[in-house]
Amino acid sequence: VSMMPGETALWIASVGQYAVKAIVALVAIMNPLYVLPAFLSVTVDYSYDERQRLAWRSIRYAFILLILFLAAGEVILLVFGISIGAFQLGGGILILLIGIRMFFAPTAALEGQEESLAKAEHQKQDIALTPMAIPIIAGPGTITTVLGLKSAAPGWAHQCAVAIGILVACTIVYLVFKYHRVVLTRLGEFGLSAISKLMSIMLIAVAVQISASGVRELVATLTGSAP
Repeated sequence: VSMMPGETALWIASVGQYAVKAIVALVAIMNPLYVLPAFLSVTVDYSYDERQRLAWRSIRYAFILLILFLAAGEVILLVFGISIGAFQLGGGILILLIGIRMFFAPTAALEGQEESLAKAEHQKQDIALTPMAIPIIAGPGTITTVLGLKSAAPGWAHQCAVAIGILVACTIVYLVFKYHRVVLTRLGEFGLSAISKLMSIMLIAVAVQISASGVRELVATLTGSAP
């Protein structure tokens, strides 16, 4: 179906806004400054070149994983018999809790990962996939965010916008890892903490919006009306 010029402009604007929303949500949940200490911890005995190669491999694995979840999101929900509204609401609550945790516990990214990090220090060939790509970069919260954005996307173009968001977010994380020396020197401990808290606030806002969409979807399903 062809669209009028005005409709085309609105459609392009809608897709662009969704891409921005996806970028903000994914950068906030991945929070590169929040996971940077984990990267530095697990590579404490690495040379500069080894760190650069590890950063690239880790981001590549994380990107592929998130794209796979984006492509197969509907199948995953169908297999488990989960409605879009229920997933949006549940995922939104999970992301909200993660955002709150990030705000009040800046070092929480390392909690529960000490054992895997310790093992990884002696297994350099395995670090890129786990624990770096999973769960440090692309953890449950990131995967949930991708599935939530896809379930709320009104069309294929908006789903492509989510893919763009994944690419941009992964690129930002990679650049932070690659230029970690500059980041640490320029921002300092206070700057890292301040930006991390700002990202957590943005994440909380995104979580509330996703949850609200889930509530509307569930109400529409129960009442038989359009969301």
